[in-house]
Amino acid sequence: MEINVKNFEETFDVVVRDIQQAEFLAIDAEFTGLTDKNLGLLDTVEERYEKLRTSTNYSLVQFGLAVFFREKEGGYSHRAYNFPVFGGFSRKFSVNTDSLILISESGFSLDDMVKNGIPFLNLDEEEKLRLKIEEWKKQQEAELLQKVTNKIGPSAILFEESEYMNAIFSKVERFLLSPDTRLEIENSSRYQRKLMFEHLRYRYPDLSFESIEGNGSRIFVIEKKPKEEQLKILHEKEKEKLKELEEKVGFSRIVREISKSKKLIMGHNMTLDIIHILHQFISSVPYIYTDFKDMLTETFPRFIDTKVIAAAQPVWDKIQDSSLPTLIETIKRGILPVPNLKDPKPGRGFILTDDKLHNAGFDAFITGVCFMSMMQYLAKIGGTVSLLESTGFVEFPLTEPYLNKLHMMRSIDVKYMNIGGEELQTERSNVFYATFPRHWKSIDLISLFKPLGNVEIQWIDDVSALIAVMDRSKKDSVISMVNKSSSADVISISTYSEYRKSTVKRSNRKRNLITSTPSSKRKVEGMMRNLISNNYFVLVVFFSVTLLLYLFCSPFLYLF
Repeated sequence: MEINVKNFEETFDVVVRDIQQAEFLAIDAEFTGLTDKNLGLLDTVEERYEKLRTSTNYSLVQFGLAVFFREKEGGYSHRAYNFPVFGGFSRKFSVNTDSLILISESGFSLDDMVKNGIPFLNLDEEEKLRLKIEEWKKQQEAELLQKVTNKIGPSAILFEESEYMNAIFSKVERFLLSPDTRLEIENSSRYQRKLMFEHLRYRYPDLSFESIEGNGSRIFVIEKKPKEEQLKILHEKEKEKLKELEEKVGFSRIVREISKSKKLIMGHNMTLDIIHILHQFISSVPYIYTDFKDMLTETFPRFIDTKVIAAAQPVWDKIQDSSLPTLIETIKRGILPVPNLKDPKPGRGFILTDDKLHNAGFDAFITGVCFMSMMQYLAKIGGTVSLLESTGFVEFPLTEPYLNKLHMMRSIDVKYMNIGGEELQTERSNVFYATFPRHWKSIDLISLFKPLGNVEIQWIDDVSALIAVMDRSKKDSVISMVNKSSSADVISISTYSEYRKSTVKRSNRKRNLITSTPSSKRKVEGMMRNLISNNYFVLVVFFSVTLLLYLFCSPFLYLF
């Protein structure tokens, strides 16, 4: 079901009810671009997160949600939703043409997104607007209740505006003597409206004043209203502003309902999806990986990346390709079990034979189907089919090893980010750090290491790279072989552990720049106070001399 800005509010309660009643959820997202950073085969989880975090320069423009229900009579049913989203709040919008072409194949268009995309605000943006409403309300209440007094009165009226303002004062006096309750003043400039607000409020505190939109210009409205009525109107306006704010929060409300439900969530190769969802709809994702882990587990306490299941034994032996299109094809061909899934009502979901890849709603649906199929396969080979039938998928014990892990694609030895616990320790004694001349290419490194067999190269910059010797039995001879080669005078090589020690030091320095402890903040504040205190006398003297010079010289300025 397509839900856009036109039907979002009327369908919101239905979607929330589905989220609350579902056994598990599946999600998918489409973006205007992926990360601009090259993903390395030897990235650590911290390095990979730092690279993927830069993908937030692009936008999530389509969110897919599939909700799966366990039926009393057996089997499962589902409903699927596709949400185009488009946020305001003065956002920058970046696009990668390859990504745009890919999602346009499923019917996506930028024009439709701008016209029909559901708005959104993350928590930080919402809080800023909510504070503005609160400040506006306090100011309005203070003015109505005369809690703010201006001892020096309103600003002076310039000579060229005095005639206009005198005419306004006369109009108001006549208005007070008349039975009319409303006076409208048209064709006023912004400055004139400012003068009216200041002077009329000062002279006539019992009247209410407002500037409203007219036909092509603003109208200054004066009304006779008791303070109680004015306060009532003020509270109604506050409700309107809060309702408008809720509409601006828009799609973020769906994400918050998913978070609140604490339901098990499925995604396929979902790291980018998660980063974008958190960044756009919750709060800016942190710079530090461990902080990201905390933020994710707090927002979505239970999730499974189906790519982690598909890329691991024993499912991998069965499929040999863990991409979503391949997975769904293996299910269609019966290589993996076909879940007992009832066909949905027209327009409320999908069937396996639909061909709508890169439609986020459809991709969410097949992600859920793949999860069910792989769990059924694991139950079959493990002899626990009856247990799965009695517990359902969410409580099935074989899901536990896959909980809260995000697949690490294009990595030779790190299979996943372990969001729910300690990261796996990788043994990289077969990896080396090399520096070499700028003109060297991959072929030069492959040629140098040829006696050691196959190698994997991860470029760091133009003059350095990490090199993994895939035959671990030859790792102990790497450094001596390189130092004895004809290139020994132009290449420098060291172990991976030595390289990591130097990079950790740099990372710690960078982290100290990003994060500031309370004690360091207090030191900075203390330094600022001392600086101000020590220079206070100098500042007083400076401004005093400046003022005297101005007073002395100002009469002569009119001579020029």
